[in-house]
Amino acid sequence: MSKTKVELELPLKFYRDTRKKWRWRIKSPGNNKIIAASSEGYRRKLDCAANLRQQAALLATAVKMVEKYGLGQMSYIR
Repeated sequence: MSKTKVELELPLKFYRDTRKKWRWRIKSPGNNKIIAASSEGYRRKLDCAANLRQQAALLATAVKMVEKYGLGQMSYIR
């Protein structure tokens, strides 16, 4: 049985950095390289998860803009 886009598992990981702060990262299923990551550490894992949700919402908005206007209209996307 093949997986749909929704069912694909992204390698999402919450981890503690060297300063014991929570961070998140997502690796590409294809080449295992980091494709998204938190830009700062968080004292609480809950705050780190909230940052992930915020970044996901921003990315969804960017995707909608590309779908609506196309890449040619968006000079800041290269």
